[in-house]
Amino acid sequence: MSKAPWTSSVVLGVILFGAAGCAQHRYSARSLPCELQAAPIVNPLTLELSSLSGPAVDSELIAPGDVVEVSIAGGMNTEEVIKLSLRVEDNGTAVLPQIGPIHLAGINSGEAERNIAAACVQSGIYRQPQVSVTEKRQRMNRVTVAGAVEEPGVQELPRSSSYLLEALVAAGGLAEDAGTMVEIRRPGNDHLSPANPVMQLASAGGQTPGASPTAQGNIVQCVRLDLTEAVSQSSGGEYLPDGSVVTVQKRQLPPIQVLGLVHKPGEYDYPVGRPVRVLGAIAMAGGMTYNIADRALVIRTREDGSEPAVIKVNLQRAKSDGQENMLLAPGDIVSVEHNLATLFFEAMGLARVGVGASVPLY
Repeated sequence: MSKAPWTSSVVLGVILFGAAGCAQHRYSARSLPCELQAAPIVNPLTLELSSLSGPAVDSELIAPGDVVEVSIAGGMNTEEVIKLSLRVEDNGTAVLPQIGPIHLAGINSGEAERNIAAACVQSGIYRQPQVSVTEKRQRMNRVTVAGAVEEPGVQELPRSSSYLLEALVAAGGLAEDAGTMVEIRRPGNDHLSPANPVMQLASAGGQTPGASPTAQGNIVQCVRLDLTEAVSQSSGGEYLPDGSVVTVQKRQLPPIQVLGLVHKPGEYDYPVGRPVRVLGAIAMAGGMTYNIADRALVIRTREDGSEPAVIKVNLQRAKSDGQENMLLAPGDIVSVEHNLATLFFEAMGLARVGVGASVPLY
């Protein structure tokens, strides 16, 4: 007596199913090596970014490009008061009429008053001048902030606080799709030490230290910074000279693919800051088409580019075991597999009974 057609189909399916399983199951979720375990995905919006600012700098120091207001009284006519607005040149000096250039960069207003008073006496124009120096306008660094920020564009930052944090704040902060990588491009082949950028600007004649005047516009220094590492190591105090460009790269996480015995197979975005496990991914795909399906395979790409790892997950055990309900990584493929019972129902053409999407996502 010949066997029923569906019986042959089931037998063939069982043979193929068993052979494929023996060849592919290399790891189990409960005994996964450390190098294959998924690392949590950091959401940069939750990072404490205060370490991206530089050390406190004396903002009262005069720097090249600043405009100061100078008042001088006590000449031949003691009632006469002369008021001048002077711009500090790139070489650190300001020119006083009838007196000449006076070095002002890198000193505070009190020291500037004494220098100007001494020059006035030495010139013979004044005997006991009363000098007042006030900062009228501080030169700003124009920094371009692009990429995944709320308000990309050119930001003007005071030279005394022209750091990465201040640039990001001026640009409205990180956008929702921001990643953790930031690229900084500076003019010049060196960058200012966070210790005292104003003093370095003064000694370098207003240019970025290390860059020659002829190469100032041609040489570009590029730095790539991981915000996660910078925050953990408190090493993100990157100074941004005038003309710097900061680019916050957008988050580019490969999606999770859910295949096999699910209602809505396809690709699903990996939610940043919320870990996704196997049962959560299946729920994203509308749940299983057979509630008797009891195993899944997770295919994970290796960092060294070798053959992907295939990880076996027991779905029944995963409901009560967090280790079995393994954490997924971006780019993982989850395939809900047939077993003997599902093959039988498939061959019989019986209606599928799904578990729906009642499995919790996280």
